[in-house]
Amino acid sequence: MKSLDAIFKPKSIAVVGATTRPGSIGREILRNLFDFEFNGKIFPVNPRYEYIHSVKAYPTVLSIPDEVDLAVIVVPKDYVLQAVEDCGRKGVGGLVIISAGFREVGGEGVKREEKIVRSIEKYDMRLIGPNCMGVIAATPVRAVVELAGVKNLLSKSFGSNNPVNLVRATMDGLRQLRTREEIAALRGVSLK
Repeated sequence: MKSLDAIFKPKSIAVVGATTRPGSIGREILRNLFDFEFNGKIFPVNPRYEYIHSVKAYPTVLSIPDEVDLAVIVVPKDYVLQAVEDCGRKGVGGLVIISAGFREVGGEGVKREEKIVRSIEKYDMRLIGPNCMGVIAATPVRAVVELAGVKNLLSKSFGSNNPVNLVRATMDGLRQLRTREEIAALRGVSLK
């Protein structure tokens, strides 16, 4: 199995759907990467902006000149597949798809998700999502990546943002991880 380091230990992250719009998930994800002092390259991706929070923005993942380990995708459902394909062509190792509107809504959503799975397999990427809250990769010092408002949930659940509590919450979440084969079997989907 390919390493999950691209997801849990990325050296560079593209936030596809990053924005300056207050209250938007794309803005919160980007802000959290800065707030938790992610110590790597951050690439906001949004064709409407030249800069987001004083950081150069790119119209697509393909236009980023550097390597990208992880892409966090938070765009409307109709744009997710194109973003996934761009990430595959770029050589991105891991994806976290926050966007909703897939298997959980049935019908067309199931078909959209199946296309994403085929693209993930085609480019040999690793995927968390779609329709997820994100990923927290904790170190003994502090959380490296904290997405989509999970910080507030953890502080309410555990009483603080104490790194030990963040590690406990992360380990609890990791115990629940399943391989894509197990997930496919649970969903009745063939990966072949």
